Amino acid sequence: MIADETKCRFCGEPNELFRQACRKCGGALPEPTTQMSRPPMPPLSPVKYYAQGSDWLSIALAFFVPIAGVVLGIVWLARETDQAREKARDCLIAAGIGGVLSSVATYYTYLWLLGQ
Repeated sequence: MIADETKCRFCGEPNELFRQACRKCGGALPEPTTQMSRPPMPPLSPVKYYAQGSDWLSIALAFFVPIAGVVLGIVWLARETDQAREKARDCLIAAGIGGVLSSVATYYTYLWLLGQ
């Protein structure tokens, strides 16, 4: 008898596990019990990932570089020379690009960690 079969209590014929009646005599077969069915799959464990040394450095740079660009841009805007205003514009553009890139990198890192 295969593990996925059960014997008829009337004629002894092996039948598939989830049949309701015997294929030989037509007698009613018992309902499958949890012992007769396959064991349930264990639950999936959540992703456990903790940032380490270089990860913290990347997080800090991704957060503080755009902020530093905005602060420097505002400081340079306060000056009245054209050269200072060009530097301010460049700092603000770099901060915007850095903010977008760090946000995209954080999003894809999050997706990668979920896939592990």
